Amino acid sequence: MNILRIMVCAALVFSSCGNDPLQPGGNAAPPYTQIDFDPVLSADGRLLAYVHSNINSDFTGLYRFDLLNGFNRQLINEVISNPDFSNSNSNPEIIFSWDNRLMKMNSDGQFLSQILQTGNNKNPKWNLIDNKILFENTDCSSGCGIRLTDSNGAFNNLIIQNGKSPEWTNTADEFIYLSPSESGKGDTLFKFNLTSGVKTFLKFLTIPEHMANQYLNYTVGEVILCSTSETGYSYIYKLNLNSGNIEKLSVNQGWSPYYSEVTGKIYYTNRNEGEGRIWIMNIDGSDNRMFDEIY
Repeated sequence: MNILRIMVCAALVFSSCGNDPLQPGGNAAPPYTQIDFDPVLSADGRLLAYVHSNINSDFTGLYRFDLLNGFNRQLINEVISNPDFSNSNSNPEIIFSWDNRLMKMNSDGQFLSQILQTGNNKNPKWNLIDNKILFENTDCSSGCGIRLTDSNGAFNNLIIQNGKSPEWTNTADEFIYLSPSESGKGDTLFKFNLTSGVKTFLKFLTIPEHMANQYLNYTVGEVILCSTSETGYSYIYKLNLNSGNIEKLSVNQGWSPYYSEVTGKIYYTNRNEGEGRIWIMNIDGSDNRMFDEIY
């Protein structure tokens, strides 16, 4: 058994950081030793990919659940994060971050390859309209911020310096992203068009409720996101882009939300209940329940 992998998994499970997905609430000790997070659905809504982290490292890794036949399988037994699907309906590819490397493989767990050779890369987002991939690079020696590539790594262009958490909109060549404040307490939400180069201000996300923000999800006129407060508690919020109003969608703490246009549901990690399992709710926060189909 890989000793290094055991050490990494243990560090994840027992971390006390308020931003850690294995941290169920504030700065209290985690009451469980496993958690499911970073859920994402394929373009046709048939496959759900997610990350499972477990104190038993044999069970840690990337999983794929088939909603049609109920079959759940481990695709890779490694510490990974931020999976996303290509737009193919037959056998879509999955991109993800593994040890700060941008990787891809098909949804059967075959043909694993590395897309880029440089940078500390995470949060890849596949454009369902074409083959472009946005991602976040935290290595400033190679140009930190939001960068653009394709599934073959044919190019690697810096688009937004120091930007984070990119998410495509439903308009070609347009995405939203966050720009951290200089104080480190809050973020500014922007929209950027790759064709015109126009950057549009959308919203200030400020303390005390929105000290750290991530996991942006765009739907027409609204943004679903995760915000961590100054006290270290994380919740799922919905921002109305027309009115600027932002609302907390559920009373339980939430992490790593994913909104599916196909199902109209939000999939996320419940950090209060359900032993760190994936939960599901409507876009207005109603019908909030554990996603029993997996378990």
